[in-house]
Amino acid sequence: MSTFKLDDSGMTEVKGFMEQENQRYQLQQVINRMSEMCWEKCVPTPDRELSKSERTCISNCVDRFLDTNVFVANRITKQKK
Repeated sequence: MSTFKLDDSGMTEVKGFMEQENQRYQLQQVINRMSEMCWEKCVPTPDRELSKSERTCISNCVDRFLDTNVFVANRITKQKK
């Protein structure tokens, strides 16, 4: 059985890849939470199509969710300085 070793450049590349994958995973988790939260809030009884009010509600919900996340991220960044 052979042993696989990475040089510094290879380790840096693997770390970068792992960071990107972690960021993708975190983004997917945020999208899932947002989708679930807005769906539950705006679509009490699913039908074949979303009504205009349901579409508007979902749009507003997503906008507020994103605004809140940006606000929190900015606050955390400012507190770290």
